[in-house]
Amino acid sequence: MANFAKPTSASWVGPNGFNDGARIQVRGTSNYYIYIGGSFTNYRYWYKGRLSGSSGYVTLDAYPEKSSLELQIVLCDTYYDTSITVGSASYVYYLDLPKYAATVYYKGFSSSELLNSLDNPNLRSKCTLVGWNLIGASIDSSRNGIYDAHMEFLNSWATANRQTLYCIYSQEGETSTSTRYYYRGNSTRRSVTAYEEKETSYIYGKGVYEEGDVSTTYGSVTTSCAADSTYEFQGWATEDGTTDFYYTDYKQAYGAGYTTLYGVYFKGGGTTTDTKYYYRGSSSRQSVSVSTKKTDAYYYGRGDHDGGNVMSTDYGTVNTSCLSDSSYSFQGWSISSSSSSVSYTDYKQAYGAGYTTLYGVYKKQEQMVYYPQNGGTTVSSSSSTNYYYGTGTKTNNIPIEPSLSYADHILLGWSTTSSGSYKTWVEQWNNNVRTVYAIWQDTSSDDNNVYVGVNNKWVKGTVYYGVNGAWKQCIVKIGSNGEWK
Repeated sequence: MANFAKPTSASWVGPNGFNDGARIQVRGTSNYYIYIGGSFTNYRYWYKGRLSGSSGYVTLDAYPEKSSLELQIVLCDTYYDTSITVGSASYVYYLDLPKYAATVYYKGFSSSELLNSLDNPNLRSKCTLVGWNLIGASIDSSRNGIYDAHMEFLNSWATANRQTLYCIYSQEGETSTSTRYYYRGNSTRRSVTAYEEKETSYIYGKGVYEEGDVSTTYGSVTTSCAADSTYEFQGWATEDGTTDFYYTDYKQAYGAGYTTLYGVYFKGGGTTTDTKYYYRGSSSRQSVSVSTKKTDAYYYGRGDHDGGNVMSTDYGTVNTSCLSDSSYSFQGWSISSSSSSVSYTDYKQAYGAGYTTLYGVYKKQEQMVYYPQNGGTTVSSSSSTNYYYGTGTKTNNIPIEPSLSYADHILLGWSTTSSGSYKTWVEQWNNNVRTVYAIWQDTSSDDNNVYVGVNNKWVKGTVYYGVNGAWKQCIVKIGSNGEWK
């Protein structure tokens, strides 16, 4: 009598589903025979193989007409070449088989996995990779598979069946901006925007990752030296505090990974000639040439400066005489057109201090000579100091008018002769008169019939009126108690 036993386990091992003849592995009592049946055999069991030791493999017939297939597996110690029945269901091991199967490289893994329609009815969902766009699958493992990807392989198990598939993924590129920095020979940090555009990345074949190329464009950069525009741009240093530069194109430097660049600027030494200016007490601007010999110089880093030292300076000749009036003596140079204060006596020192225009200051001690009495021989003077400065400005400091007294006389004014017509002291000075005579009015006569205020006191005077081109004395009366007196 035959002895039956239930397999300890049974599993599908592929590579095909039952549509194309599945292969299974059975484990159980050593050297027992394997019988398989089920509803598709009217529950009669047919010999399919024998365990070698405790394990054996069975390749089934294809059942393409079926949509699902459940195997019933029993073990028996006796071989039968015809179908048999099993008296008890306790000996039966039940195994559901997939209809389709495919070998799939997916999710960027370098190794494949045998997937089947039973465990993974939705192949597309199984192959989804977070953060990536699933383009489809290809049977080409090379990069050409990118252009031969079909979603039909993943949407239909019937299409995917028995294929080796390579899932294709893409990741769209993106555009981002970042900031780079640079210095132009001074301490001011400047910025430029970098625009980075990344192309589409792919995963294909056996997990090959192909990152999209990154193209970078940059905003414009000004290369002129901000500290001194006469210096020439040499290139970009990648470190602060050095004149050694490795790039002349800022795009290449930024592309190499540097985020801050330092312009290096050069000015060759030698002799340069500049023009300086000065005024000599008039509005006529004068010029003088200045030749300066300097060493080579650099601006670099964040405003560092080396060289440019003055080796020698040669000045042209400057005429210091006053153009407006040569009688005025030169005092020195002012640095302001509105001041008579002397800042420098040596024009070379003034130009060397950085001033480009100087203003001569000129001085003259002037006096008014005066004779205190008509026809007298006594002579005196009153003096003042005047200046020419700026672009021809002249001071008008008038000497102080003397305070004179003469008994029984009143001072009428000042004349250019001892008996001529008279004017005020200021009028004579402003008329460029420098010698004057005091003109007095005698007030001792009884004919002097009025009083006038002179020098804070009352003195007698006479009233005259003009008749026929001559002056005649006028009698002055006042009304008192109804009569003239």
